[in-house]
Amino acid sequence: MKSYINADVACASWLIKEFTNFELIKEMLLESAPDNFKYMRRIVSGIIYCAICKLYQKEKDEMLVEGNESVLANFIHFLLNKLTPIFQTYSKNMSQVLSLLSGFAR
Repeated sequence: MKSYINADVACASWLIKEFTNFELIKEMLLESAPDNFKYMRRIVSGIIYCAICKLYQKEKDEMLVEGNESVLANFIHFLLNKLTPIFQTYSKNMSQVLSLLSGFAR
């Protein structure tokens, strides 16, 4: 999957659009059993991070234009809006979500 993302920005865009869905974030990163799926959460967040990096190269200038519909900006805005409900319910599984935000901030 990582090679597809690195080869084509449309693949990265598709992945980010798919993960701009709270139910998918909950299932893949937050509600999975801590011991059994610890590595799966790391893999999923790593793939999302690769997509963020690839998409940022394309959209970095577009994100600064007001009113532009950037896929990456929508995803980051989505995560920031969901932080409060995520912290209230899933505080022990937050490391992958926070790593996505910190990766974008770099």
